[in-house]
Amino acid sequence: MLMLVVAFGAHALVSHDLSQWAHGMTGELQMQMHSHYVQLLLAKLGAMQPHSLEAISAVAFGFAMLLATEGIGLWLEKRWAEYLTVGVTASLLPVELYELWLHATAMKLVVLCANAAVVGYLVVVLHRERRP
Repeated sequence: MLMLVVAFGAHALVSHDLSQWAHGMTGELQMQMHSHYVQLLLAKLGAMQPHSLEAISAVAFGFAMLLATEGIGLWLEKRWAEYLTVGVTASLLPVELYELWLHATAMKLVVLCANAAVVGYLVVVLHRERRP
């Protein structure tokens, strides 16, 4: 559901001036305008182009549909959904490796190891529970 909110939210903001919208939101959320993080957020949003929002919307919508398909397949106890779960979970490993490569931190290493362990566990369980 969160991915759908992101997808529709990004799509709704395509025709808006993001800088003006963000300044309005900081007031509504009672954020401190002089905060370093708020200034970074405003700068990033002000520089964002409509085509970037369209891409964010499309990717978020696609990911939401993939997760919905996976969830429904698992609910219906379909074998293909189990393989899809392994694939989706494993697909995050290259991104985590890249992030670790860019700026290594202990937390990134822990997350990478945890996700690799989850993928390994899922593969072992799939292999053990082979159905004819």
